[in-house]
Amino acid sequence: MKQELQTRFTINWLFVIALFLMMQFAPFSAVKASAYSKTADGFEYKTYPEGYVQICGYEGNELTVVIPETINGLPVTGIEGSAFQSCRNIKSVTGNSITNISERAFMLCRDLESVSFPKATTIEEWIFYACTSLKNVNIPMITYLPFNAFKECSSLEKVSFPNVTSTGKCVFQDCPMLKSVSLPAATKISCYVFSGCTSLTAVSFPKVTEFGVNVCEDCTALESADFPSAKEVGSDLFLSCVILKSVNFPNAEYAWGECFKGCGSLEKVSLPKAKTIGKNAFSDCTSLTSVSAPKAESIEDEAFSNCTSLKTISLPNASTLWGNTFTGCTSLTSAYFPKVMYLGGKDFFNCTSLSKLVIGGMVSTCGDYAFGFKQNGSGRYERIKGLTLYTIIDNRNLAYAFAVKNGINVASVNTTIGRVEVSEKSYTYTGKPIKPEVVVTDKSGKLLDSSEYKVNYQSNKAVGTALVTVTGQGFCSGSASTTFKILPGKTDITLAKSKHKKQLTLKWNKNTAGNSYEIQLSTNKKFKKKKTKKVIISKKNVTKANIKGLKAGKNYYVRIRSIKKVSGKVYSGVWSDVKEVNVMR
Repeated sequence: MKQELQTRFTINWLFVIALFLMMQFAPFSAVKASAYSKTADGFEYKTYPEGYVQICGYEGNELTVVIPETINGLPVTGIEGSAFQSCRNIKSVTGNSITNISERAFMLCRDLESVSFPKATTIEEWIFYACTSLKNVNIPMITYLPFNAFKECSSLEKVSFPNVTSTGKCVFQDCPMLKSVSLPAATKISCYVFSGCTSLTAVSFPKVTEFGVNVCEDCTALESADFPSAKEVGSDLFLSCVILKSVNFPNAEYAWGECFKGCGSLEKVSLPKAKTIGKNAFSDCTSLTSVSAPKAESIEDEAFSNCTSLKTISLPNASTLWGNTFTGCTSLTSAYFPKVMYLGGKDFFNCTSLSKLVIGGMVSTCGDYAFGFKQNGSGRYERIKGLTLYTIIDNRNLAYAFAVKNGINVASVNTTIGRVEVSEKSYTYTGKPIKPEVVVTDKSGKLLDSSEYKVNYQSNKAVGTALVTVTGQGFCSGSASTTFKILPGKTDITLAKSKHKKQLTLKWNKNTAGNSYEIQLSTNKKFKKKKTKKVIISKKNVTKANIKGLKAGKNYYVRIRSIKKVSGKVYSGVWSDVKEVNVMR
């Protein structure tokens, strides 16, 4: 048996060796090309047995290069690796029959300004690397942008690839003049693709769902980013995009580490579906004032550290703050976390303005200096005065125990709505529902967070009186109501003229908000009562009036407004601009 196994082993090895020798010396004519040939105008090429030609070099002197569509009657279908690499003086290259271009084909062609390959479906890595004069690119059929394809193309300003669905790494990295990018079909963008594109002002990729890291790092001119389909905000995605102001990620479920770190101009962030906010995700966003992440559960280390303009924060679904989460948020006055059960430590360290902290969960871990402490000028830690913790009064709640131990004010998290106010008592009719912001306080007059109540608006579209009702939720109970008026808008006079003796003709634009009009005429600029005549036009579709019985030769001041009577109450709009008319004698 042993001898039989040895025999089989020897036969197997002999077979492998024989196969290797066959591969080395057999004439695989199906893939073997002829030797290099050259055309009269300087194109080096290879002819393949399948009946096509590939360009493999160029020694011509033309500034404008047009690759022939056929050579010796065979189609020219491709450009081989490094074929034009480091060619000087060439300004443009056109290849109307080219379908594939291999790696480094035009790498370091520093004079190349324009390329056109309308039928190319495949390009490979490093193809236009450091083509520092390249400005115009026409390769519309490709579906993939490979690694370093346009890296360091320092003159490239605008690109459009309508069929590209994904990219490799570093495609446009360090293209300092790139201002416009169109990738409407892209679903995946790899790492560092736009890193260092210091002239790029906006990015919008409607279908992208996946990112690599550092995609837009150091895009110092970037102001807006729109990714409506993205499932995540990639790590370091906008790192140090110092003037980024507007971002849209309505479907992102994760905001990974440092994704917006150092975005010093970012003011508002809405992540309606995000479940995780990663480490340093928004650290050093010094202009950030508004954060909406209603589904976020896990807030990692230093996620919002040094957001010095942030005044209030509410994360109603967060259960875990991993540590140093809001460290250095020196303007933060109130924070609302109804479900938090884990405080990693120093979560609110150096939040020197914090006066109201709501921790509603039964906290099982409360790290050192979790809240209520700052570092003084000598480096020592000391308690912040004026902070009140609203939490569950129970020694098993470690947040409560921490506060009691360190002399921090504590109050029950349960509260009752006391009063609601709107910013204005009247608003102009728009034809759409009007929903003014509300200010809600509890019975003691302390401001409540918007997560502690629901707002309901009634009769808030038509002219009349609208009702606002707020109802407590979570740890907040009770309700309160207030009203505001909706008034007709301004009516514009189009004609004010006296055509007949002691008469005045007035025309105006129709105002759909009201059901009648009030006209005032006066010989006094201030419309004093004794010198003022009032005319009511009771039909809202009327836009003209002839007013008689005026004093001949007198100057009259005239104005109009829309009015509406609702349930016996009159709602008057804004007066029109005043017109002055001299009445005919």
